[in-house]
Order: sequence, then structure tokens, then C-alpha cells
Amino acid sequence: MSGITPRKVQYTIGCYSRGIFIVAMLLFLTAAGCTGSDSISTSGVPAAVATPSEPPELNGFVAASEILLTDKRLPFVLLDFNGQAVEGANVEAQLFKLHQNDSLIPVGSAEASFQEIKGIERGHEHADGSDHGHQEVKGIYLLEGFAFTETGIWEAHLSVSGSNISGAERAVLTFQVLAESITFAIGDTPPASLNSTASDVSDLVEITSLEPIVPGLYDLAVADALEGAKPFVVIFSTPAFCTSQTCGPVLDVAIQVREEYSDQVEFIHIEPWDLDKIRNEGQLELTAISREWRLPSEPWTFVIGSDNRVSARWEGLLTPDELSEALDAALQ
Repeated sequence: MSGITPRKVQYTIGCYSRGIFIVAMLLFLTAAGCTGSDSISTSGVPAAVATPSEPPELNGFVAASEILLTDKRLPFVLLDFNGQAVEGANVEAQLFKLHQNDSLIPVGSAEASFQEIKGIERGHEHADGSDHGHQEVKGIYLLEGFAFTETGIWEAHLSVSGSNISGAERAVLTFQVLAESITFAIGDTPPASLNSTASDVSDLVEITSLEPIVPGLYDLAVADALEGAKPFVVIFSTPAFCTSQTCGPVLDVAIQVREEYSDQVEFIHIEPWDLDKIRNEGQLELTAISREWRLPSEPWTFVIGSDNRVSARWEGLLTPDELSEALDAALQ
């Protein structure tokens, strides 16, 4: 079969994504200097401070394509200047809102937690015939419990310390807080999508790249779940053709949580890419369902309550505890 391997897809799109990211950040920072909001009054709050001139010792990247005004969770990763992940550190954050004249209004402080997310252990066979277990493990920092007060450009100045850090090092996150999501936000009713299910194909390998396949993830279309009485989870992810550095074991998290909730909650997995195109033509093309959901990236996880509205959602990595807590809330 001609086409492209998962490794080739990740390398090709990874390079493409990094290029787009760099261009986007340049445009983003330029816009920040020209369009800083002045809607935060300096009356009653600390005076604006100048942007620090000393360079950071670490690179910080927000691990999401959009942060909403209603979000209380900021996921990010830290890298050293050799491109190596900095994990398990203690991180304290000072948050600022960009004001006019490139000055910053201090808004508050918070501590970030590092979350290690483990996939399901699977057998892995080498070329020499040897076999051993393989488990994907990803890490993410979460800044939680902080309320964004308004839309616009924000910065989080991070102080990073720990056993793997020489003293205390700095990193800066620059991001935009938006009023509305590109895709479906909490409180929205998702589309009644007719994603392919087990009844539509002769072999589930046609609609999933998951190995081994979990058949129960392909029993229902979203349209069917919306007509049912149970809350449900929709996971847009691609185990074999991941193009993001932070996509990680997202579907594995859902599979693990599903073991506890399968009697009360429906779980639906949807591949974001057209598998026929990617396997046979080497082309990454979003499916009609992904476009219907207006996905700006992958992976995404949505919890839909019994009222047929989105009650929780995550872009990229999430923890089993986060998903379980959202399901407990949806079942109340």
C-alpha cells in the first residue's frame, strides 16, 4: 500500500506546525504592541509596570490554540533552550494584562501543578522479534483556579525551581484571552453528527487508528447519543497520526475512565483526519465531522450533559481526574 507512515506524518506536520506557530507568534506579538486594551482601569489597582527586559532562561508555550474568558485552566509546557522538556518543577506565576503603551497591569498570582498523564501499556515488538510493554507518558503544567477578568493579551511570568533546575529560572507565557470559541463552548448544543459507526463498516480499522481497538467506542453516532438520555463523551483524536507535541494519550485517558462510567455514560471516538486519504494518499485532510465541529486543532474532548449541551471540554491533554470530575458533575 502506498502512502505515508504515522512517523512520517508526525515529522512532516510537526515541522509545518512549528513554522506556522513561529509566524503566528510574530504576528501575535506585533498585534499585542499595537492593540493593547485600555479597558482595565488603573484606579484601585497597582500601577502599570514596564515589560521586563531581561531574557527568560526557559521557553514557555501555552498548550492550546485558544483560551476563553470563561476558562479557569491554562495548560502549558516548559522547554530549555536545547528543546528538552522541563518537567516536574515548582512553578509560581504572576499574571499581567497588557495595557496601552506596552505596559503590564499586575492582576494576580497563582501556582501551577505538573500533571503526568500515562497511557495504556501495550505490547511492542522490535525488528529482532523481542517484545516488551510500552506505555506513553506525557506531562503538562496546569495553572488553575484563576479568573481572567477581560479579553485581550495577557502574560504569565513564571518562576521555575526544583531539583532539576539550577536555582530559579524564568519563563514567560504570552497568550490571548478570547470572548468566543471557534468550536463549541460550554453551554452550546453540538451538531447532530452522523459519524461512522460499527454498523457502517465491515471492519473497525476503517474508522479508527486505535490499537487494539475498543469496539464500544464505535457503537453510536453523535446524533443517536443526542436522542438518548445519558451524558456522553466525544473524543476527537488520532492515536496513529498525531501532529501535536502535546496530543499524548488523550484517547487512552478516556478508555481508562470509561471502565468506571460505561454503564452511565456513552463514549464516542472520532478520528479527526480522513483515514483513507492519509493511509493511501499521504494527505492530511479533516473529515466532514471535524469541519462540522469547527475544530481549530486536534485532539479535543467534549462532555455533553443529559440536556444535550457541552458541560466540559479540553483541547489537548487532560487528566483522568479532570474527566472523572466532569462526568460526576454531568451525572448529578
